[in-house]
Amino acid sequence: MTPHTIEAHLARIRADRERYRQTHPQDVTEIEAMAREVAKTKRCKV
Repeated sequence: MTPHTIEAHLARIRADRERYRQTHPQDVTEIEAMAREVAKTKRCKV
């Protein structure tokens, strides 16, 4: 990967991610639910 190829590389990652979201909706729903649960917890106590 070089500065000249980074944009194409990132575009492939984004396209692959969207294709996964379209073909695995149940996984996406489960991951979103887990993320919401984690977001509810306090991360550190000061």
